[in-house]
Amino acid sequence: MKNVTLAIPDDLLNKSRQYALEHNTSLNQMVRDYLSSRVMKDRKRGQESLFELMDSAEVKTNVIWTRDDLYKR
Repeated sequence: MKNVTLAIPDDLLNKSRQYALEHNTSLNQMVRDYLSSRVMKDRKRGQESLFELMDSAEVKTNVIWTRDDLYKR
């Protein structure tokens, strides 16, 4: 795991430390949880967009492909 240096205003840092203490966690864990949730949210949004695109695509189920059809150039 890598260490990262952040610049955080003193009042925000103090309130964040107090919040972490009250919730039996660490400031480190809070930052990791936040970053993880943001990354997963963006990934989920991308998956939802892909599924919407797949749902909107026209599908022809009556087409039967032969091996020759697939390899025609």
